[in-house]
Amino acid sequence: MTIEVSGLHAADGQGAGGRPLGRLHGIDLSLGPGVHGVIASLSGGAAALCGVIAGRCRPRRGTVRIGGGDPATSAATRRKIGALLIEPELPRFGSVADAVALAGPFDEAVLSNLGLDKLLHRQTARLTRGEARAVELALALGRPAPLVVVLNEPFGLTGVPRSGFLERVAELAAAGCCIVCVVQRGDDLDGMTTGEQLRLERGRFAAPVQLQSRVLTVLLDDDEGVATRRLARAISERSREGITS
Repeated sequence: MTIEVSGLHAADGQGAGGRPLGRLHGIDLSLGPGVHGVIASLSGGAAALCGVIAGRCRPRRGTVRIGGGDPATSAATRRKIGALLIEPELPRFGSVADAVALAGPFDEAVLSNLGLDKLLHRQTARLTRGEARAVELALALGRPAPLVVVLNEPFGLTGVPRSGFLERVAELAAAGCCIVCVVQRGDDLDGMTTGEQLRLERGRFAAPVQLQSRVLTVLLDDDEGVATRRLARAISERSREGITS
């Protein structure tokens, strides 16, 4: 598998004063090539998950492997990863063209295909947050032959057409890239994912909704009565808290 996560505990720094807003609690994950979706809020662990896959933060416990390498400690592994995180990371000096040059090998056609070539001569310090994230989306998708691309909330960015974005994602997936798209709204993933679609709640992967519904229906239709209904309610409450799949 391209991404292998085992027993992972981690936290982001998105809260006030750099304190954690979202955490991961012992998650396991195994993903290969294709487009995978994760539905999660910031407090549910979205930024923490993207950060550890991109190698921007170290796990507190557990392991993350990208193509067999550790993204937190291996620069060679990080060079194989394209990432759009929740907060812009563009340098605050120079132009967008300078930032593209600093990023290393890059397919500049991606900028024009995403409608962002008009920003090349803008100063990065004068970009809006949405414009800065749009440029970083292009940098993530324009990396040559990436092994993994992880995207935190890539939709609705300034000036980026959904059609151009999806076309580039499909190209990368067809070439064997593993793409992880993390969103808060599940309908953003419509027509996009070819692989897994997961839900991250309170730092744990939740049980599939279809399975929960089937289990509850069987239990509630049982003639056992009160005891069975209590068990059904307990399973429902446990699933809302988030359980590891």
